[in-house]
Amino acid sequence: MGQVELGSAATTRSRLLPDLRAALAVVALACMSCPTAQAAAAPVERAYDIRGLEPAPDPNAQLMPRAPLTLGEALARVVAHVLAAGPQKDPLPPGDGQRFSVEHCDGRLLVAASAQQQEQVQKLLDSFDKGKRTQIHIGIRFLQVDDAELKAMRGRVQFGPLEPPAKDGGKSDKAPAYALLVEQETQRLLTIILKERKGTLHIARRMTMFNTRHAQVDDNRGYVPAITRDDEPEIGGDLCDLRPFALPDGSIVILMSIPWRRVGADRVPVVGTTEGIFTLSDGKSALLTDFLGLPGYAKEPNRSWIILFSAVIVPDIFEE
Repeated sequence: MGQVELGSAATTRSRLLPDLRAALAVVALACMSCPTAQAAAAPVERAYDIRGLEPAPDPNAQLMPRAPLTLGEALARVVAHVLAAGPQKDPLPPGDGQRFSVEHCDGRLLVAASAQQQEQVQKLLDSFDKGKRTQIHIGIRFLQVDDAELKAMRGRVQFGPLEPPAKDGGKSDKAPAYALLVEQETQRLLTIILKERKGTLHIARRMTMFNTRHAQVDDNRGYVPAITRDDEPEIGGDLCDLRPFALPDGSIVILMSIPWRRVGADRVPVVGTTEGIFTLSDGKSALLTDFLGLPGYAKEPNRSWIILFSAVIVPDIFEE
């Protein structure tokens, strides 16, 4: 792949097509609409060529389910997620993390942000380019746990809203939430469910994926939950879409969506689809709760659905 297009804002803008110039203007205007941002320095506008990050064409692609997001759309979300978190070990004041805008357009990321944030974007995209062969091992468990135990955990662990808000069609009275668990808390939860029988482990999967690539978690049951209008069966069993991104500092951003159903080679979200993005680091696991559940599985009385994610970067034994 060629290097991601970088350089000064003026140099980059001079290379842009007219439609990209207009798009950057819209991005910059949106970025400056915040009153706090108006008081700060004008954002730097840059376009990053990300076409080289796309995988080589797959002759069997038409047989595979399509990802909910293209790689460009996923990169835009990941970059925005990282910028919103602020520099590591140097938290931004409230509101400062939102002084930027990131859009995907025609194989480019259009970013309006501070010069420091643009440097962060450059390093991030360079790391994805250099780390395309990096492998990430992901563990995912779908469980149900007693409501009383989940309530007790909420008293011990800080939960926050899943980013972005779920598209649940207004069917859920709670917004999906997640928490980051240290190893001790993760083992405590699994002990409660598996040994004390205060919950049920429905599915456990482990997979190794290439950095920035997309995959599905399937329960392999192949049930038929519905018949479409053209009399084609909806083949069920797809439980979760995942796309991991290894960051330069060793942490891992997970972009996920649940649940999805497949009709032939197409994928369409069902009511209750939960989308989210979160970062795992320092051996922690992510616990997701307050979503609508999984297609084809019944909710047990007095229990709640949870999903437990873990992820680690696989060491490269050939790396010097």
